[in-house]
Amino acid sequence: MQGTHPPGEFGINISASRDILTTDEAAAYLAKSPSYMRNNCRQLGIKTYKVGKQLRFRRSELDQWLDDQCR
Repeated sequence: MQGTHPPGEFGINISASRDILTTDEAAAYLAKSPSYMRNNCRQLGIKTYKVGKQLRFRRSELDQWLDDQCR
């Protein structure tokens, strides 16, 4: 299916055009668990945004973080 990523470990489809991701979507995008994302994003240097009590991630910042890890 064009425009979406294949389902991640948790069965979540992420639209390629969506830049703001929930914790579950960000975890699937990085092939990590949601609890890993919640507990380790600060130590890993992954920027988060609070919406109410929930965390959000920018896909572009996750991509940049991945690029930085490959250097």
